[in-house]
Amino acid sequence: CTYDALGTGTHDKDIYLCRISRHGKLVYNHPVTEAFGDQFAPQLVLKGADVYVWWEDHAQPQDKDVYCQQLDYQTGKARWPADGALMCLNKGNQTAPLASTHGVYDEPVFVWLDDRDGQQDIYCQKMNNLGEAHWDYAGVPVARSKYLKRNLVATPDGQGGTWVGWVDARNPVAPHIYAAHVTLLGTANADFPADGKPIGVPHSQP
Repeated sequence: CTYDALGTGTHDKDIYLCRISRHGKLVYNHPVTEAFGDQFAPQLVLKGADVYVWWEDHAQPQDKDVYCQQLDYQTGKARWPADGALMCLNKGNQTAPLASTHGVYDEPVFVWLDDRDGQQDIYCQKMNNLGEAHWDYAGVPVARSKYLKRNLVATPDGQGGTWVGWVDARNPVAPHIYAAHVTLLGTANADFPADGKPIGVPHSQP
């Protein structure tokens, strides 16, 4: 499991990774990051011998970032640089990250909300095995329309890319579900319009 908690002797929240054996015994409880400032809302996925953990970094409240770390499942030791790998180098707030992944060997694609342009957009990134950005260091835009986007979901396309879905308020009376596809190369699928394609209406309107 992964969780955030106040660090030892500090007032900042850090991220931890904990492993419990099948017999209910603690195997390890290691810090994933003890970086300056608050780290929030960690999530994880297990892939073979690796654990990926990702979270929001609030060290700069007006410039929130998204980080991730690859760790050894057996020992809980980090494989990437201390305190994690930054997914996006741009200014602005990057928040609500999630991972699109399946199988044992594929690298996760991370998707998040991004307000670098003064509105809530969607960006994504794939990290390589060294903890470096595999796609554009600024992140790959998924949707940049001026309308509110929420309830992100993402799933792999089986070829190294990802499908992304969200609820979009470009029709304020009846928000629709939109989808976009980012390919293995970190490029938008040309068969989809810019800023996504409407695919349905939520069952219950807000």
